Amino acid sequence: MGGSPQYSFHIFRYQILPVSQQLPLFLSDEISTIEELKAKKNELFFETLHSINKFVYSRADLIHKNLYRKNEISVFKIGVNRILNREKPDFTEEEVDNWPNMLIIFNNDEKIQKVAIQFRRKAFSDTKTVARLLEQNINNLLSKYYLSVHFKPIFTKNYFWDLVETYQEKSLKLNLTWFLLTCQIYPTT
Repeated sequence: MGGSPQYSFHIFRYQILPVSQQLPLFLSDEISTIEELKAKKNELFFETLHSINKFVYSRADLIHKNLYRKNEISVFKIGVNRILNREKPDFTEEEVDNWPNMLIIFNNDEKIQKVAIQFRRKAFSDTKTVARLLEQNINNLLSKYYLSVHFKPIFTKNYFWDLVETYQEKSLKLNLTWFLLTCQIYPTT
């Protein structure tokens, strides 16, 4: 069973839109027109994403952890509680908590607005479920800014670790341009 792990990601494009073309008389000190709201929508989206303390999912308990955040890039893991039936030496079974997790990577650049969701069947059978879960949780908080986010799948799978394995004998410099969507490898000397 050796080799490098292989991660498959499904890519989703997202749009952040005002819920109405009319704002209340006073939204904030910095935002008083729909144009100002549109100009700040990505900043408000990222602020909202990172303010979520607990993701809510009706079918299971969730945990999450922010792994990386810089400029418009954010990486975090989300885990879901799946009960595992384990067989014991005395021929009985016991239930134990199992928390399979997956990576979620946002590129919040206003010209890109994409999220890579790791496909991991042990956690969720479909990444669209994760996209809906993200959408619902983010929209619950984003609504205070009169904004909503909508995710749409782009059917692309990426195998980052295949590239690493292909070039494992060489010293590499990896340039991840929009992480995993376009991956360029430059052998170093």
